[in-house]
Amino acid sequence: MSHTECGFENSVRLWLQGPSLSVDLGLALEPEQLEHTKGGEFLALLDTGAKRTSVDISVAERLGLQVETWIDVATASGVDRMPLYEKAMIHAPSIGALRSLNLVGSRLRPEHMHDVLIGRDILADYQLIYDGRTGRVTLSNDAPLYSGHRQIGVGNLRTRDPGIS
Repeated sequence: MSHTECGFENSVRLWLQGPSLSVDLGLALEPEQLEHTKGGEFLALLDTGAKRTSVDISVAERLGLQVETWIDVATASGVDRMPLYEKAMIHAPSIGALRSLNLVGSRLRPEHMHDVLIGRDILADYQLIYDGRTGRVTLSNDAPLYSGHRQIGVGNLRTRDPGIS
């Protein structure tokens, strides 16, 4: 169990850059092969609005990732047809996270400073604490999962309206 800081010393920098994490990407499908096939270290944005983890298309091409298929991806500007790449290994050394998954291609550069967006497909297994007042963001796998499964929905959310539960 571990945690890592993904924020900054102040809230302004967090507001400008977003919660970020250094990750390694590679073609390896087995954890012990990662050191031999590591494609490089990249800056990733923790993006709770992204359903799937994605990589800049130029990075995927540089790593030699092969397109498996094309999928429709909903973005802030509409729906785009984007490549879905073969499985790649993503490793966050600061937290010991290691995952093999298909990455969605995105056009992140040059507008963004990040090469990778870490989506909810990975974040669902972690606790993310975001304190916008201080600029501190912590990603942790210290908290246990709910009864061995993920809870989806609002669960026991209560509102002031007695007709809504």
